[in-house]
Amino acid sequence: MNTKKILAAGFGCLLGVSLLVGGKLFGAQPKVLQQVDQEGTIAAIGPGMVQLKTLTGQGWLFRISPQTKIHVKGSADKSFLQPRVVVEFTATVDQKGHATSKVAKLAICNLSPQKLPGLFPEGGTGLISEQPGQPGHPASKKKTKEPAGPTTYHVIGPIMSVKDGQYSVTTPHGTVFFEVEEGAEIKVDLSALIYVRAGDRIVVKGGAYREGMGEAQEIEVELTTPLSAPESGRPKKKIEKKTTEKPEEPASEEKPEKPVPKKSSNKKLAKEATPEKE
Repeated sequence: MNTKKILAAGFGCLLGVSLLVGGKLFGAQPKVLQQVDQEGTIAAIGPGMVQLKTLTGQGWLFRISPQTKIHVKGSADKSFLQPRVVVEFTATVDQKGHATSKVAKLAICNLSPQKLPGLFPEGGTGLISEQPGQPGHPASKKKTKEPAGPTTYHVIGPIMSVKDGQYSVTTPHGTVFFEVEEGAEIKVDLSALIYVRAGDRIVVKGGAYREGMGEAQEIEVELTTPLSAPESGRPKKKIEKKTTEKPEEPASEEKPEKPVPKKSSNKKLAKEATPEKE
């Protein structure tokens, strides 16, 4: 009986030690030691983390939490305006949803609780009506007492289509069709690390668990090069079609045929050759 009690007590101690060690390895997080500010270039980006190389060549790995404040700024080429890219701009829109002039300034952004898609009347107090056919809706077909002239809106939403230089942005309050001027000013204003690449400049403020590892509280990124559409690859070589037909031979000059002398009979020849007798 005493032996069973001793074995049970020993097994309980081993189980407790295993749970304690496992909790320290997987469940517990190290305490933040001190506040740090690090500046450098991005070395790598992963889910919930960013690795940077400081100006002195030191490597740091920062964890990104939902509370981390992020701001990415830069510029983009017109070629980057492709479907699913979220944009925001101001335009005067007619009742059919078409911008009355080409857009000269717009920004690439991301949707968030602080930046929702929609059409916001310039200088207004809120969104236009969500129901088509109601006053103020750019695609309204019903006659209303509201003025039928174009209205200026602040547009936020993803690009849905690009065709023949015309773009369309769809929002819960209507679709806007517009064109972009050549040489338009296209800025990048993001609150997430999308479109960020290795080599971009970064500044991180946060807390250090230990040297070279910490948790980011604020992240600011500046794109070193403008965003542009991915290259489709090397230019295709022109392939010459091979023809199975043989090339026509140059026509040879026809030589004039030599006249063939007429054959005379043996009798006639013998008569001409025999002299006449006197």
